[in-house]
Amino acid sequence: MKKLLALMMALAMLLSCTGALAETTAVDEASEAPVIKTPLNIYSETDIDREALATDLTALGQDESFLLKADTVAAVLTEAAERLTIVDNGFQWDLLLGGKDIFTVAAEITDEGFTMGSNLFPNYVFKFSNEELNDLAKAVSAQYEEQNKAMERIDVNALARAVGPIFENYMAASLAAFEGGESQRGDFKVNDVSYNTMVPVEMDVAAFANALTQLEQDLLADPTVAVTLAQFDRSGKITKSVEKTIDPANAPAVHLEFYTNTDEAGNQSGPMDTTFTVTMPGKKDPDIKGDVWADGEDVTANAQFLNADINMVLSSRKTENGHVHKADLNVNGLYFGCVADVGENDQKYNDTEIFFLDPENSLISQRSTMTHENGLTFDLSQGTPITLSDLKGKDSSVLAGLSTDVMLGLASIATAASEALPEEVSAMLALFSLSSEG
Repeated sequence: MKKLLALMMALAMLLSCTGALAETTAVDEASEAPVIKTPLNIYSETDIDREALATDLTALGQDESFLLKADTVAAVLTEAAERLTIVDNGFQWDLLLGGKDIFTVAAEITDEGFTMGSNLFPNYVFKFSNEELNDLAKAVSAQYEEQNKAMERIDVNALARAVGPIFENYMAASLAAFEGGESQRGDFKVNDVSYNTMVPVEMDVAAFANALTQLEQDLLADPTVAVTLAQFDRSGKITKSVEKTIDPANAPAVHLEFYTNTDEAGNQSGPMDTTFTVTMPGKKDPDIKGDVWADGEDVTANAQFLNADINMVLSSRKTENGHVHKADLNVNGLYFGCVADVGENDQKYNDTEIFFLDPENSLISQRSTMTHENGLTFDLSQGTPITLSDLKGKDSSVLAGLSTDVMLGLASIATAASEALPEEVSAMLALFSLSSEG
């Protein structure tokens, strides 16, 4: 069923794309805003609180040997950072240790083709011409020749006419699964917020699920859809069976209450809070309860799994510079939390903290900043070009030379890492060398 729906969604996307292409008109390119402003430089670094790490691992029962390994790795990762520079015709990605560049990958697209280089193979660059890239694209496309022919055989308009009413019926059946009660006026308070209106709603889970099953049945029964699916599903695995409907007696009961502030004309203002309960079949008391509070871009959702000692709270808040997203999860006393402050200006990109066991002290902190500096330093004009023909050719000297260069590159990267963090890298290499020997 999931595969069928995924395929139908893909076909729907195809229809929308086809329609858009058919209606394409001339666009003034000068008036189009760029997707990103270049050059763009994104710098990210991560810190691990090694004391918090030791405390958490001890609480989980790990021994001294494991704590030592974890601390050694954390000491290196805390000194690691990455930098991504994007320009109009390419990019460069750098891994840094102790503030020094250790590993670099760079690429650019020109009128002649595509070039990529790295200090992993410092004396070579991969240089592919447009002709070689076109030949490669054709070779890849040939592998999907049957799928391409199937796409060509689709009658887009007929499929759209067939699928439209089926999905309309599905939407109607899905909405019918929600039965609203009488709107009640009064003085209601949820999470210390006052409301004057409440609307109760019962969700028929069985009806909702059965509407989905009926959707599958209707799609498979339609000749136009069946012919289209047959183009892709030669084995019949996707369309072989239909999921069984859900017995209402075995469906959970879902009750919702919508709280709002409305005037006499029914106009809503301010936040809305939706509480919900889920009661499993054969039970009187709810197994899950929670609510979703929303006020513009500010949202908070929480759920309590009453019989499993699981509590979850998710929230998102609009700030002056962007949004702050938070997540808290407690599972049988085991705590996990995350706070991400995502900016919408050029300087602040994100500031994220991850908590484990301790909600007060973050275990991992990650920060990223954005600027519009050009941080390209790798010279792609240097180095011996390796073409696609070289890689496919019979001249073993090319691959032999590249293999030797990669070994030299690895040695150089390892040396640079040791020079940047002599104590930390040496301790990590020695520790894991002993581990492999033991």
